[in-house]
Amino acid sequence: MTGSSESEAKGKSAALLNIETKLPGAELSRTQMRDVNKTYNKFSWDGLTAITPDIDWKELLSKLMIYNTDSVVVQNPAFEKTIDSMLHNVSLSDWKAYMQWHVINAAAPDLSEPFVAENFKFNQVLTGQKEMTPRWERVSHQIDNSLGDLLGELYVEKYFNAASKKRMLEPVNNLQQTFGERIKRLDWMSEATKQKALHKLAAIAIKIGYTEKWRDYSSVVIKKDDFLGNKRRSAIWAYQDMIGRLGKPVDKTRWSMTLPTVNALL
Repeated sequence: MTGSSESEAKGKSAALLNIETKLPGAELSRTQMRDVNKTYNKFSWDGLTAITPDIDWKELLSKLMIYNTDSVVVQNPAFEKTIDSMLHNVSLSDWKAYMQWHVINAAAPDLSEPFVAENFKFNQVLTGQKEMTPRWERVSHQIDNSLGDLLGELYVEKYFNAASKKRMLEPVNNLQQTFGERIKRLDWMSEATKQKALHKLAAIAIKIGYTEKWRDYSSVVIKKDDFLGNKRRSAIWAYQDMIGRLGKPVDKTRWSMTLPTVNALL
């Protein structure tokens, strides 16, 4: 579908499978992934280079636009070592096929209908999903992922205004105040522990309805005849927004999800 002959496609598929079957051996188990001590491995860049001498981290950081950092936390150093060793054991043409696959796989849901259909057939084998998600739902999900705060502003304007937010803040503030009063009356807790509990209670950030600082997407170029391009440009904006916070104090007013995101059902 992307221009390769049948024999080329088979060769590339074999190369991809070869790489993909080597990687899991270096991955952590689900149990290990939940171990915060095992997954927190801090390295200086020199230290990371020492265990992965064939990966040019300086060049990668430049391309990723990450500057002025002296260290990095590596979740699984063994995986990085495996990648480093595979640079010797896997041919350049196979790596190109591997990267080509990931580009195609990422773009397939947003290309023409034949690609969308083939992408669903592939994922259907992995997930067991019976029918393709309706187009309107896929598009809505994409807008939420790419321009979530703009979609959220439309919802707030129509369904959840400032008065609604104020009405909900009142019982939540009352609840927090009641917790504080109960902590003060506890007879089994020492005064020092009570102070720590009250400090922790006061540190809880109350976020009701919607953020007070909407994200500004004005620099994202949206074209009505370039769906895939729109997705890529919004992804670039999101990446630059993320790395723009690197090294700065944590913004505790920032929301970790968009307003239209459903994260709980009653």
